[in-house]
Amino acid sequence: MKLDPFLKLVPSYRDYVWGGDRLRPGHSPTAEAWVVWEQDEIESGSLAGKTLGEAASQFGEALLGVKAMTRTGTRFPLLIKLLDCAQWLSLQVHPNDQQAVELEGPVQFGKTEAWHILDSQPNSRLIAGLKPNTSADMVAASIRNGTIIEHAQYAAVSAGDTIFMPPEPYTRWDLACSFMRSSKPPIGRIESTTGDAHRRRNVRYILRNPFK
Repeated sequence: MKLDPFLKLVPSYRDYVWGGDRLRPGHSPTAEAWVVWEQDEIESGSLAGKTLGEAASQFGEALLGVKAMTRTGTRFPLLIKLLDCAQWLSLQVHPNDQQAVELEGPVQFGKTEAWHILDSQPNSRLIAGLKPNTSADMVAASIRNGTIIEHAQYAAVSAGDTIFMPPEPYTRWDLACSFMRSSKPPIGRIESTTGDAHRRRNVRYILRNPFK
């Protein structure tokens, strides 16, 4: 079987409470559309019904390229989302590769993000990391007492802007992507990108190793 030159994917949606009504009119709130993800199904062609991840396993280098195969094997390495942020998101901590393995086990990878702003209202902001000179003791104490938001670093954004966020060690936390259409102050709750079931364990890891 040959790899089709074009793969049309069926997006997956996430109905988080902070979402809006622009991604799926009539389905509100819709927070995220996962338009390129390894579990998205292929809609048409010879691979219809298979997931993108299954296609990556089957076709390997022909789909992924040499560099991606060298780094992540046949696992599809990208996740592309569209976000409609009607309210502030919670703060999220993104691990690097070493931390991902320590927290979740083998064949796990850190999370690098790039945010491209397609549309924004006036005075939109996002949170990207911590303020300069935020010490390890300050971080640990603010997590315990619920004041971490006071150390967050804001950036003004408008349509066309792009911000790159590598998964640095915790000296430069990725407190990720709280932005867009709300004038209300953000929530000071921290979540990890590995899901609710692991949040408490990961926060304990942060308290032990805030600048590892």
